[in-house]
Order: sequence, then C-alpha cells, then structure tokens
Amino acid sequence: MASIQEQLGYFLAVVYLLPSIISIMPKKVPQRRNKLAGKGKKRASAKKKAYDTKYHATKRRKRYRAKLNKSNKKSPCKKGYDKSHTKSGKLVCEKKSKNRSRNRGKK
Repeated sequence: MASIQEQLGYFLAVVYLLPSIISIMPKKVPQRRNKLAGKGKKRASAKKKAYDTKYHATKRRKRYRAKLNKSNKKSPCKKGYDKSHTKSGKLVCEKKSKNRSRNRGKK
C-alpha cells in the first residue's frame, strides 16, 4: 500500500500534466444540420396526394371499399385482424401484420 505522501505526489503529477494531456486530445467539431433534408418532398407529396384523391374517388375503388365494409359488417374480424383476399377471391379474417406485409411494395 502506498503511503499518503506517495499518493499525493501521484495526484500532483496528474494535475500538473492534465493541461498538456487535454491539448493533445482531438477537439470535438460541432455537428451541422443538413439544411436540405426533406426539402424536395413537398411538391412530390402534393402531386401524390392529388393523384390518390382522384384514384380513390373512382367508381371501381368505391365499389371495392363498399364490398369490404359490407363483408366486415356481416362477419366482423376481432381486434388486430382485417379482411384478406384468398386466391379464389374469398374474403377471410387474417392478422393485419401478415396481410399487410405480404401485400406491401418491394423496396
């Protein structure tokens, strides 16, 4: 075990050398925010919204939604499930996560 004088000597040596150690360490550069992030999306989003509004107002989409709503009223799905189309065209209850993951677009 080191004596108190030795420990005090080590402490003073560290305090004396600390400024020189700090000057050697690399300085932190502040992170700058990307000012252009997300700026190009506004016009594209507006165009897509206009397209989607027009698309979902068509007779075909209205009939499609009416069919799903009617089916869901006739035999409602429990919480966490929604209607899924089978290959034969029937509507069945299936977990939302499974149905939506299978029918999403590919990246």
